Amino acid sequence: MEGANYLQKQPFVGRFFTISAFKGLHAKAILLCDWNTSDHARREDLLYVGASRAQMALHLFKKST
Repeated sequence: MEGANYLQKQPFVGRFFTISAFKGLHAKAILLCDWNTSDHARREDLLYVGASRAQMALHLFKKST
């Protein structure tokens, strides 16, 4: 199975990590939440580490202002 069809047919199994704790690991989909509400918004290195862990899907969520 490829792409979005693969993700839709799989049961949700969620794990929550800080970006630093997830360094060196990977997942089919990554959700980066509240990206603009912390010091992380100014850390391009953390954005790279968090974003590069995704194998198929990456979603960035920010708090609306």
